Amino acid sequence: MNNIRKTALLLILSIIVAGCQTPPPPQATAQDNMRAKTLRPLPGYAIVYVVRPEPDSKNRLVKILADDVQIGKTVGGDFLLHEIKAGEHRISAKTAFSKYNLDMEFKEGRKYFIRLVLVKGKYSYEPKFKLLEEEEGKKELEKCTLSLMK
Repeated sequence: MNNIRKTALLLILSIIVAGCQTPPPPQATAQDNMRAKTLRPLPGYAIVYVVRPEPDSKNRLVKILADDVQIGKTVGGDFLLHEIKAGEHRISAKTAFSKYNLDMEFKEGRKYFIRLVLVKGKYSYEPKFKLLEEEEGKKELEKCTLSLMK
């Protein structure tokens, strides 16, 4: 009887531990990465790359939004690609406890590189953006892998 109890307890604990594990995010293929990094904007659009090259608290998920609509999620070492209609837009980074906005004009045919970093705040990590020059942005992009998380 005691062995049955121990076995049942171990089974229950195994199920609980297995349920707490987060599966790794889906990985882009090398071909998908290359295609995303060399994409050209469509007429009337710009391309926004949100890069997160440092594995800053790698497992901390950050949601990325364009005009308050979620376009994807990142973890450290990822980049996110978004084609956006030329004009004024808001790009946001949102964690469980904070949100950071970047309002700017996106010009047709251009590529924009925005670095996302997490800064330790008083109670949690807070997202911050830095707009990069194109050459610096391309270097940062090379350190990252395309995020497939929506």
